[in-house]
Amino acid sequence: MSVRRRGNRFVIDYYPQGRLGKRARVTLPASVQDEDDAKAIEQLMKKAARNADDPIVPTGSTVEQVFPGGALKRTSACFV
Repeated sequence: MSVRRRGNRFVIDYYPQGRLGKRARVTLPASVQDEDDAKAIEQLMKKAARNADDPIVPTGSTVEQVFPGGALKRTSACFV
């Protein structure tokens, strides 16, 4: 995502479904004159696009860290 100024308005340019999805450009109203406000709107759009209920799993985490307390039982080569 990016926030750019086009004329006297800000434009948010992003891919709602990720890098393989369609590109969307949203022109903010003229009342948004501060870049910090435009970036805050961008963050809200990013959160809404990825669905706030989706968990964010840190890179490099193990299954045990993601599902603590033995949520998955391990038997031989697969999880049951």
